Amino acid sequence: MTLARFLPVVLVPALMVGCSGGTSRAVPQGTENPDVAASAPLPGVTLPPGGLRDQVLLPEEVPAGMVPILKGSGPRTASVVAGYSGTGATAAAAEARLTAHKFVSAYVGQYANLSTGQVISVLASQFADARSAAADFTDDIKTPQGKTVPHETIGEQSAVTIQDMPGTPKAQLVLVRFRRATMTWSLAYKANAPADATLPITLAGTLLGRTAT
Repeated sequence: MTLARFLPVVLVPALMVGCSGGTSRAVPQGTENPDVAASAPLPGVTLPPGGLRDQVLLPEEVPAGMVPILKGSGPRTASVVAGYSGTGATAAAAEARLTAHKFVSAYVGQYANLSTGQVISVLASQFADARSAAADFTDDIKTPQGKTVPHETIGEQSAVTIQDMPGTPKAQLVLVRFRRATMTWSLAYKANAPADATLPITLAGTLLGRTAT
């Protein structure tokens, strides 16, 4: 998966919707550092409907100051997920792999903090059976995504990498990929360098723990 195509564009505030009526969420007083605490849930703050919505991070689970990017969130088809890998023949090959691995459905949840430039994107994908999900996960991690980050295994299979992103100010991207049973997740966290890899790893554990039942 080409990460630049998976991450949202967050330069336009109009894409940001924090609650009903289009009002953005402010950072709660005392938690100006967005890594400190999760945001308190607010009435009307929700991701678009979809069968796998509960398989991505919810608004109250992301760092304080981050708001949903509604245009970048919601259910995704195999062709859309394949498009995160590239265009043309690359996308066609990715879609063929998803089909061969018995892809069922996917959902993307995206959040950003315009004041800090932090971005979180979670792609949750479901496959027809655990064997197919494992095959797709194994194929996915074959693609180099940066420097490997040591970590305890998340779920049944996992991989964590970090890489520098182009542009100014200097930013880094941490990608946490993990699988359990028929589900796979890709959690991408972009922040100014040096990005804290423990944050997305912790968020992955939170997500996995909540969806265990």
